[in-house]
Order: sequence, then C-alpha cells, then structure tokens
Amino acid sequence: MKISIILIVLILVNTSVILAETIGRFLAGIHTWVLIVVEAGLVISYFVNNVIKDVQKVAEIDMTNLNLFVTKNKKSA
Repeated sequence: MKISIILIVLILVNTSVILAETIGRFLAGIHTWVLIVVEAGLVISYFVNNVIKDVQKVAEIDMTNLNLFVTKNKKSA
C-alpha cells in the first residue's frame, strides 16, 4: 500500500514536470502581469460568488406555514 502511494505520487510529479515544461514554452511569450491579473480576477469572482450564495441563503423566505386566508370553522361559530 505504501509503495503504491509512493508510485502514484511519483507518476503525478513526473507528469506535472512534463506538462510544466510544455506549458512553460507555450506561456513564454505571455507577460507575467497578465497571468497575475487573470488569477486575481478569478479569486475575486470566487469570493463574490460565495458572498452572493450566502446572502441568497440568508434572504430566502420560508412561506410554508403562511396562512393568508384564515377562516373560522362553521361549527365553532
């Protein structure tokens, strides 16, 4: 079990190194600040999305026990 976990980790590291080299060549022409701004935009949009979800949960109105028309029972009147 321990050896298989070590092998899986090594395979993932090896794959990420191979992909990182290819992606590094692809992104060599892109300015670093563009990537930083995109990453910051993604992080900000993630937090805004979480805040909107939380506000939506808090603002949800439960109308299951709402009695709009309360009528008296004819027998009790």
